[in-house]
Amino acid sequence: LEQLVVVNQLLYILSYKNGEFVIEDEVQMQCSDHCFSGANGLSRDGKHLCVSLRGDDVFNYYEVKQDGRLNLLKRVACNAMPRDVLFDEGRMYLSCTNGNVIEVYDVLEDTLNKVKEIHVVQPVTFGVL
Repeated sequence: LEQLVVVNQLLYILSYKNGEFVIEDEVQMQCSDHCFSGANGLSRDGKHLCVSLRGDDVFNYYEVKQDGRLNLLKRVACNAMPRDVLFDEGRMYLSCTNGNVIEVYDVLEDTLNKVKEIHVVQPVTFGVL
C-alpha cells in the first residue's frame, strides 16, 4: 500500500513512508455544512478519482496527477443520496440510494458522459462478480 484516500468533508491523500502514514495533500470538498462523502472510487488505471457527496447530491471527478495530488475536473449533479462508486472497463457506476437509480457514465479520459440510468430500489453498494 503506497497511498490511501480518506474522505469526509475534507479529502486527505496519505502516503506510507518509513512505516507510517504521512499526509501528502488535503483538499476541501467544496460542499455545504450538511454534506458528507458517500464513497469514493479510483479508476483501474489510477488516473481518476470520483467522490460522491451526500446532502448536496453531487459527485466530484478528479484527475490524479503523477505526484498523487488531485485536480478537480468536474462537479456533477446527480440523483438523490449518491453512495457507492465503481469504475469498470471504460464505465463509471454511481448508486443513488434515495433516487432509486444507478447512474452509468462513459469515461473518456477527463470527461464523463451519462449514458443511462438503471432503476432499482435503494441501491447502496456494488460488488463485482
